[in-house]
Amino acid sequence: MKGNKTAQKEVAQIDQAETAAKREMGLLQTALSKLTELAEEEQQQILDKVEEQKQLKAADLAESICDTNAAIDAKLVEVRDLLQLRADNLNALRALAVTDSMYLSRMGKDLVTAAFASHGLAKYVDIHAGAPNSIRPLGASNTFFRDIGKKLQKVDAA
Repeated sequence: MKGNKTAQKEVAQIDQAETAAKREMGLLQTALSKLTELAEEEQQQILDKVEEQKQLKAADLAESICDTNAAIDAKLVEVRDLLQLRADNLNALRALAVTDSMYLSRMGKDLVTAAFASHGLAKYVDIHAGAPNSIRPLGASNTFFRDIGKKLQKVDAA
């Protein structure tokens, strides 16, 4: 009988050890699950912060483009007015007939186009007359640029 009690005691100890191991395993799985959840939340916060910074940078760049468009439009009006003055003066000089009128004609658009190219403008513009309904100032594109980076701000406001 003594051997039987010893065996029962050992079985009880094994059962207790197994129960303790299962409990510890459950605690470890819960802890691991919680750590995984926290890591995912932290990773999402980092991704959200990166997206927010990207949207803010995009909004700043878009605002700068809008400001630049307005400045370019103003300068283009000045250039147009100067080119008109130049054309008027060339026409007046041609009317005086004191020099070759064909040469003066070539000094019109051809020379101005060459001057634009010599100043590197050909990198940014292709000078040709477009369809009348497509001719517009740069500022007309500002409605597109003004929405850039605003997506995040709209979400934050909600």
